Amino acid sequence: MLAIASTATVAIIVAGSGSDPNSPAGGQVIASDEPSGQGVSPSASASPAAASASPAGAVPAGLQRCAPYPAFPDANCTGVPTGITPVKYTGPCTIKTDGTVIEAKLVTCALSIQAKQVMIKNSRIDGTVGTPNGTEQYSFTIMDSEVHAPRATGTESQGVGDANFTMIRVEVTGGNRSVYCRKNCRVEDSWVHGQDIAQEPRIHASGIRQSQGSTILHNRIHCSVADTPSGGGCSANLTGYGDFEPVRDNRIEKNLFVATPAGACAYGGSSGDDGTKPYGNQALGIVFVDNIFQRGRTGKCGFYFPITDFDSSRPGNKWVNNKWDDGVALPPAN
Repeated sequence: MLAIASTATVAIIVAGSGSDPNSPAGGQVIASDEPSGQGVSPSASASPAAASASPAGAVPAGLQRCAPYPAFPDANCTGVPTGITPVKYTGPCTIKTDGTVIEAKLVTCALSIQAKQVMIKNSRIDGTVGTPNGTEQYSFTIMDSEVHAPRATGTESQGVGDANFTMIRVEVTGGNRSVYCRKNCRVEDSWVHGQDIAQEPRIHASGIRQSQGSTILHNRIHCSVADTPSGGGCSANLTGYGDFEPVRDNRIEKNLFVATPAGACAYGGSSGDDGTKPYGNQALGIVFVDNIFQRGRTGKCGFYFPITDFDSSRPGNKWVNNKWDDGVALPPAN
């Protein structure tokens, strides 16, 4: 294990314009997600920083790397890197200063991002991180960090969301929805799993919810929570419904869809295209390419099927080279 001093400039990207699947092995062993007590000194809790442009598709530099596809991210390359011990964060929970950097901090609140080009790195968030619902003027990057959302007990508990953000090498657990890509987001080299919902009332969970302008690249995606007596539980690893706007312009590439207790492993954006959802028949530009679906106990990834509500006839929708974990080609399902 390498002890590396963090001296590289980190570019901020604003996205847009095995037996037990919960204990995976096979990621590149460069760093662990458990901090070890010695290593890089933490930065100030929040300090202004200038954003630097990064080439399209580039991954921000960090202390760890995930092995490339067909390996998938796991505990060895997501979360707080080995050698870094986050210290208590004493800054504000509502971030209003553009270019704020939160580095090597232990945050125990919900971070509300109300500024542009905020950077969170090498940190543990016992809470949530997100832009306010319905806003589109703010942006942030979170990398080499872990987010542990509180249990969903009646109101939503969402780990990371929901507009203009980039998430790299992050482990997200807890809550009912790990990540919400509502507008213009990039989720890469990350691991979402271990959602946490109350037994009552009825609460639905998911790994990632897609809406508009999402790039979901090379992640391990798992909705793992069991069904509850009230009828709650996992909807899918990846969801996307036309309730509030059309699901559109999303690229889902080189991900592992871990077998789930949900009905399906993934939704393709055309749920309710029979008129039961106002935008169900307007999905477009949904691209699934080079994804692996784990068969699991049912042989179907989900309880009923691997993919549902993907309409191959919609403009820009593509289904390319998606396979089962045994190498068999997987066709789409409407």
